[in-house]
Parts: sequence; structure tokens; C-alpha cells
Amino acid sequence: MVPRRIVLLLLLAALPAISQTASTLNATHAPLHLDQAEFAPDGSLRGADVSNFSSQTVTAIQFGCFVVHVDGRISTVVGKNNVIRTGMAPGERLIFGRQTIAADTDDALQLYYFIARVTYEDGTSWKAPLEALRHQIYMKRSTRKRPLTPA
Repeated sequence: MVPRRIVLLLLLAALPAISQTASTLNATHAPLHLDQAEFAPDGSLRGADVSNFSSQTVTAIQFGCFVVHVDGRISTVVGKNNVIRTGMAPGERLIFGRQTIAADTDDALQLYYFIARVTYEDGTSWKAPLEALRHQIYMKRSTRKRPLTPA
């Protein structure tokens, strides 16, 4: 007879790994838009195509990520500051390389990347409205197709 503890460990080892999806969010009226993104198999942001819709030159950008965990929690992580030495003029598009954002994604179901902060040439900055972006996530999650139930 196999001890219960071993059977339980074998059953847990046979369970499939959590499958993550990654996508992007853009705040309404944001000065920069995350137009396209490429994701690595682990869900990290491999590359990002960003457009400047503001009327100012941008000198730095920070990416952020909302991590939706299996238990429903949503954690927020902001990455390092990406300095743009030559500046990003109004209307310009730039491609940013891999972004390392330290987040606990072991139990993550979904990753939502966004532009967290923009710094302008004159020293002023714009910060993403985190609550409005979180609301977008809640709306996406609540409008998923559900099975029809008889009336």
C-alpha cells in the first residue's frame, strides 16, 4: 500500500501548470500609447512599440504591470526608468527592448502591461491613473463569455 502523502504528491505533480496570458492596457488620454508588444514564453515584456501622442518631448518612460493572481488578487509592479537620451519628439514612435519587471508571477493568470510614468524634457511628469486601468481589467474579466443558464 502506498502512503497517502506520496499519493497526494504524485497527484499534485500531475496537475497542469498555470497558463498565463499577457496583454497591454492604455489609459484614456495617455500621452504615450503602448501600440504593440511582444511577450516572452514566461510572460515578460520582450519588446514594446510606443507612440508619443503628447505635444512635448519625452525623456524617460517607465513600464508597469498588473499581475492577476489565481486567487483574484491584482498586484501592481513598476519597472525601471528608461531614459531616452535623444528624447522622443511629439508624434514619434520608438521600440523598447526587453523590460525586466520584478514580479511574483508563479500563480499569475494574466499579466497586463502599461505605461506607468512619462517624464518630459521640462522635468514635469505624467503618472498612469492606476485605478482607471484596474477598472479596465475588472471590466474585461466581468464581460467574459459565461455559459447560458436556463431561465
